[in-house]
Amino acid sequence: MSTAHRIVSLLVLTGCSGAGSSPTSPSAGYTPTNPSAGSTPSSPPASVASAPRLLAPPAGHTVRQNDPSSGCARDPFYGSGYRIVFDWEDLPGASAYHLLVRHPQAVYPLVDAELSGSRHEYASCGFVVDGNREGWIWRVRAREAGGGWGAWSAERSFRFESCSGVISGCTCPAPTPAVVATPTPKPTPGP
Repeated sequence: MSTAHRIVSLLVLTGCSGAGSSPTSPSAGYTPTNPSAGSTPSSPPASVASAPRLLAPPAGHTVRQNDPSSGCARDPFYGSGYRIVFDWEDLPGASAYHLLVRHPQAVYPLVDAELSGSRHEYASCGFVVDGNREGWIWRVRAREAGGGWGAWSAERSFRFESCSGVISGCTCPAPTPAVVATPTPKPTPGP
């Protein structure tokens, strides 16, 4: 079951705030859903109750940004993107795996997917700004042939390399001062 999957997307996690933006909600309380049914997953079955052992990326791994192996064309503003390969051990009796990749300050996870194999390649033609490059985590669980989910693996952290000085669009723009309209007094009619 080691089928490789590749997803390419454009993702720019700016971490910038400005007029009209709203703060992000921490995803620490995010409850992943059963990707195929859209509902909260059931309790773990006995046959796949053990969690898959995570293989790659290793704990503390730094993901290279502006990486030509991402498959993205070089862009002067966004760079060449990045690529992450997630790999874990196959579990006997598992019919699918659920991969969850997230950042604690993100509203939605980077990956929340049901996969048929124990390897997943994620590529993006965007970049992650320095304010969001630390603290990323990932974990996996297995589904038994009968449909129930097993236990989650332990969370493993990774981070992105700094994009400062490498990608021109990496830094947040300076805040734009608010423009306040001051009403012009109407001229009073003269005699």
